[in-house]
Amino acid sequence: MKNEGNNLAQSTPEHVSPGRPWRIAYIVYVAGWFFTLLYLLLRFWPQKVPESGAELTTQNVQLLGGFVSVNLTGEMQLILIVAIMGALGGFAYSVNLFAYYIGVKKFDTSYSCWYVLRPLIGSILAIIFYFAFRGAFFSVSFSGDTQNLSTFGMATVGGIAGIFSKETMEKLRELFYHLFNIKTEEEKKGSLGEPRVKSLSPRQSWRIAYIVYVAGWFFILLYLLLRFWPQPPGLWSETVPATQNVQLLGGVASVNLTEEMQLILIMAIMGALGGFAYSVNLFAYYIGVKEFDTSYSCWYVLRPLIGSILAVIFCFAFRGVFFSFSGTAQNLDIFGMATVSGMAGIFSQEILKKGGEIFRQIFNIGT
Repeated sequence: MKNEGNNLAQSTPEHVSPGRPWRIAYIVYVAGWFFTLLYLLLRFWPQKVPESGAELTTQNVQLLGGFVSVNLTGEMQLILIVAIMGALGGFAYSVNLFAYYIGVKKFDTSYSCWYVLRPLIGSILAIIFYFAFRGAFFSVSFSGDTQNLSTFGMATVGGIAGIFSKETMEKLRELFYHLFNIKTEEEKKGSLGEPRVKSLSPRQSWRIAYIVYVAGWFFILLYLLLRFWPQPPGLWSETVPATQNVQLLGGVASVNLTEEMQLILIMAIMGALGGFAYSVNLFAYYIGVKEFDTSYSCWYVLRPLIGSILAVIFCFAFRGVFFSFSGTAQNLDIFGMATVSGMAGIFSQEILKKGGEIFRQIFNIGT
């Protein structure tokens, strides 16, 4: 248990023990979310696991005793399962640390946000890592469907990514640096306008408001990602309809999206999710080490927007450099583009540095 705090937002707690109400509240919070996530996992799990070589089929999922009904394609099921397993993995790690530090009497209540938000970080990283895993290890010669995919294997990937968030972040960073030839520097905390913190802790109401804000936008972005995801996904080909009708809010809103529109929206959503993963991590970290400055509240709120914008710009540049197929989405791996977008949202500082270097080289602007 010596290195138990070293994952993504490493905590080094002091001798500040939580009161009994705080412990009870956290236990109730964890138990509530565990049973909720377990219920959703069972409902979203394929009713019949396909045989080898077969793909997942669309199934109707009934929630809350039939009060909510939704049709989920195979890809939607996998993304939701990975997100749930990432959250469960994050819970497993944070609960373990919670119990351990209380047991050794080294718990610090200033890390409360870290324990509450850790599952959200695990869920976002699990989705990004899942896309990277699919894009890297599975051929898209089968038009990107769920054929030859193991639901158990993908669920395992999501759970592991949620537990080992620091290792997942480092692997994504390593992949990002390698792909875009970015020189490895000594790791710095923060990205794109990282706050230079002072010892000004936010009020409890501010913390709760931020947690609600983050959770709300996470579920909205996840919903939009599922709705905008192409059917079938993966490698777009001439057999895929050029335009897809997307139903939102139970059919209240309907929009026709071309494959290019879908790709741009997915890039923007993944960039925002990456920005959330980073800003939530910093938020919990700086509160934990008592170096949070409330004057940077706008930075934490707007970081996902910054990540989304940079992800779209970076992916346009990525397509312009590495693909030459007359501008169509044909032969594009949607999983790879989603991964690049998520990483661009997380590593915004590196994006700006690399973009600045390229801009100065193209237009011969001195440093």
